[in-house]
Amino acid sequence: MRSGQYLEINATDVREGEIKSINRLNGKIRFEWNQTQERDKLPIIGYAAYFKLASGFSKTIYMTVEEIENHAIRYSETYRSDKDWVRKASKWVTDKDQMSKKTVLKKLLNDGTAPRSIEMRMAIAADQSVQYKENEYTYIDNDKSEAKAELAERAKERAMVEDAESEDIVDESTGEVKPIDPTFNDLPFED
Repeated sequence: MRSGQYLEINATDVREGEIKSINRLNGKIRFEWNQTQERDKLPIIGYAAYFKLASGFSKTIYMTVEEIENHAIRYSETYRSDKDWVRKASKWVTDKDQMSKKTVLKKLLNDGTAPRSIEMRMAIAADQSVQYKENEYTYIDNDKSEAKAELAERAKERAMVEDAESEDIVDESTGEVKPIDPTFNDLPFED
């Protein structure tokens, strides 16, 4: 992260039996990592992310598999799709382990305690977004009606510009650009 403040930063899966205690008062979790070859056979129960700063400050967060799943459902439109082929193409299906690690690490770095460089702040803000203008991000893979409306409006604007340049017709309700019918049968002229 080029800030020079981090000594260590990591995200990992947590297997059954590796959490020994959770102090609800201070939030500290005591892990006892399974170092045997049998570890890979144990079910994953969650993911943890950790950082330690040069100042000595450290922080760990943990999310259960259920919390990670709820995050994926909430924020990934492809993952919650009712179309099987769309869902199967989602990174949450094809690379769930890496997406889970990314989610817990991103949550840790966004909680307000982690120092972040300007570049890292911008990268986190831009993650999984579409950028039409500098420092303006639209998150198309999130079920936010505002984002969908904004994308529809931008598509409509783009279609209108293309329409003006190419003499195509823009369907006002969908923003779809249709070529002009050379027979002019679709134009509302009266004889």
